[in-house]
Amino acid sequence: QASSHGATVLAELSQQDNNGWNALMWAAAHGHYRVVSLLLKQAVVGALDPNAREHSAAGRTALMLACLGGHATVVRILLRLSAARLDVNLFTHFDRLTALQFACKATRRVV
Repeated sequence: QASSHGATVLAELSQQDNNGWNALMWAAAHGHYRVVSLLLKQAVVGALDPNAREHSAAGRTALMLACLGGHATVVRILLRLSAARLDVNLFTHFDRLTALQFACKATRRVV
């Protein structure tokens, strides 16, 4: 019963809101590195996709949102904890920017 509860929680965390943001995206966009770390550590079963995109025309990922916000600690955590699954070469749908380009565009030297 405990394992089914855990699977339910992970499934709920991967749900996207009306804009397509999931819990990982919200935490990354707002620089909540402890939450990002917790989510990625709990998502080893793959229920939480680090490459999930917004439903908007932008199609940004958690990594892009962290870069855009200049949240270097979140970027490091995303790269370290989800390196095997994270696609750093994804680009947005509309302006075709990658996470690295978001970091440069936001003039974030640290990221």
